[in-house]
Amino acid sequence: MTSVTENQGSVQIEITRQGGSSGVASVAYRAVPGSALAGEDYSVADGRLTFGDGETSKTFTVTIENDSEGEPVEEFTLELSDPSNAGLASLTSTRVVIADDDLGLPAFSSFPSDIGLNLNGAAKVENDQLVIIDADPQQAGSAFFQTPLSITEATSFETSFAYEIGQGSGAGGADGFAFVLQNSAEGADAIGQPGGYLAYDAIANSLAIEFDTFKNAGDASGNTVSVVLNGDTWNHVVQAEAPFDLNDGQQQYAWISYDALTETLSVFLSQTPDKPANALLQTEVKLDQIVGDTAYAGFTAGNY
Repeated sequence: MTSVTENQGSVQIEITRQGGSSGVASVAYRAVPGSALAGEDYSVADGRLTFGDGETSKTFTVTIENDSEGEPVEEFTLELSDPSNAGLASLTSTRVVIADDDLGLPAFSSFPSDIGLNLNGAAKVENDQLVIIDADPQQAGSAFFQTPLSITEATSFETSFAYEIGQGSGAGGADGFAFVLQNSAEGADAIGQPGGYLAYDAIANSLAIEFDTFKNAGDASGNTVSVVLNGDTWNHVVQAEAPFDLNDGQQQYAWISYDALTETLSVFLSQTPDKPANALLQTEVKLDQIVGDTAYAGFTAGNY
């Protein structure tokens, strides 16, 4: 995989000839669109590379289009085919991941790489997914967008994401994850302890929405969504029973919005991509007074 930002303007790909360099050989290459589209995100790229007698390396360049629009991380694939006087190795393609340099807010349609993210503890990017923790016991993980967001008393926002909680002990699993806005001294490196702390404890100047799959002290049940502040996972501002099993291993959907005018934080949950008409929970908070003038956005998770 090769990573590039829009403002780099181009990406250079090197093709290596192995197993001998005698005689003339050639191979075709082409760019295959993915979430990045030819002519919009990168130049149309296809051609043929010819290795002269004794040559072992050739390069070609793909132009990256730099627009002024904020976009999520996108990707396309470069493939090799049709060799002449040569064979192809097992690796015949590579993904090119384009990170947008105009993106003011985090936006990811998938996670082909960790560009733009700070991964801490057990967090990793795997199979185009952001994995905060896996099924191994006693894990803590966090992932934060590397660029802090500007916050004022007039800041409103809405975010949405798809998530899965599963493996482990199934319906008896623990402990869950949290969506976090925080302005702690640790910044994008912030991470807490595993278990019921959800790796969120001790993250100061923060607001979090917990998706909790185990009943600890202060929890109404082992299947709740709640709002907590400043790393305190035991005392909830508000909590609600989830309308379905959070820990069923299936993809579920969440929407979190904040209206600065009414100082209302709302959380919506669904088993489908369609946002429900009614919020699961709502509460009044003063976001700027909690986090200050900037906030790192991301997730924490912990298990037992």
